[in-house]
Amino acid sequence: MKKAEGEGAGPIRQHYLRIKSEYPDAIVLYRLGDFYEAFDDDAATCARVLDVVLTSRSAGRGQPRVRMAGFPVRWAQGYIDRLVTHGYTVAVAESIAGQDEWFGEHAVGRVEGGNDETP
Repeated sequence: MKKAEGEGAGPIRQHYLRIKSEYPDAIVLYRLGDFYEAFDDDAATCARVLDVVLTSRSAGRGQPRVRMAGFPVRWAQGYIDRLVTHGYTVAVAESIAGQDEWFGEHAVGRVEGGNDETP
């Protein structure tokens, strides 16, 4: 029997999948330290549109490898602008105040592009 997506995955993967389910039509950028990371199909899109490296890593014991592409936070706005210019909606997920920057809950703080632009 196939495991449900994210079942048995680590906390970062679980948080990401929850956010992605809330923004299925957006490219979700998930902040990890000094980088924003995109995963799965979003990672492939970012690699193609932004000319960044597409890589992969384990999502947890018994989980398939997950595609990833990322870039430094300090360059984020330029990359986000390029994605929006290419017609994509981008949801930017940051760690929630008071939570662990890596493993704590994240929430979307802003959405750019499409009809959902927020500050």
